[in-house]
Amino acid sequence: MVAHAGPAAALGGPVAAQSGSLPAPPARLTAQLPRLRGPPERWRGRTVGVMAGGASNAKRHRIVTARMVVASVVVGVVLAVASVPVAVLIGQARQRPPFPAPVIRVTLDRGDYGVRIDRHDSFGYEIWNAWNVRFRPNRQLPSHSNMTSHDPRPEYAAIASDDPDLWVMCIRAGWPLHAAQGRSWSTTTSNNEQFLPEPVLFGRDWTLPVGPIWLGLLGNTIFYAAITLALLVGLRLVRTRRRRVRGRCVACNYELGAGIGVCPECGLARTSTA
Repeated sequence: MVAHAGPAAALGGPVAAQSGSLPAPPARLTAQLPRLRGPPERWRGRTVGVMAGGASNAKRHRIVTARMVVASVVVGVVLAVASVPVAVLIGQARQRPPFPAPVIRVTLDRGDYGVRIDRHDSFGYEIWNAWNVRFRPNRQLPSHSNMTSHDPRPEYAAIASDDPDLWVMCIRAGWPLHAAQGRSWSTTTSNNEQFLPEPVLFGRDWTLPVGPIWLGLLGNTIFYAAITLALLVGLRLVRTRRRRVRGRCVACNYELGAGIGVCPECGLARTSTA
């Protein structure tokens, strides 16, 4: 059984030099040998890189890593989903007297009756309300009602019925794109709700749309993931700059001596000390 004589022997150090097989290592390399860790079979590759001032097969520092991309996508999905209830809280908190003025308020002409349509917008929140009204004699409506033959509602909210008691509500939420929707409607004989649970929070009911709008979810995920990745890259650049100025390895923060081309701790190639 042959005992290991240490890193100097593995590289042809003093022990091997006495046998006349290899020359003694340079003084700058000998000063770095006590810092080496791990089993002796790993010393040769690392210290050869140190002697060469940076081996061709040494690791290179990457500004963007796969782990950063995956983390950014995960954060993007979480924030895209979370933008829906946040938009609902902001939007419905404003739906109290005095109510904000509607963005759209028109009356859709259906012949012998009209459909009153209101739309309210807020931060990432949109709500459509519509209900049937009977015309007064001579087809008169209140002065604030604008008659139109064009239905401004999106297809999802445009539920048509001649039932005099029809009432329709459609909610969309999410930021910067609407990522969820829900609707409810009632008539003389029935009530229907789609994707509109009403959790209780802060002592009141909140109408929460949970029907996914896939294109909006995808767009919001990309938006938040891009922001997250940009922040991670910025932090990584700042950290790399600080470590490089201090003469440390930009990957593991190991203190490097003068003339060391490859970090003996992690094997990363040293690029520049500036």
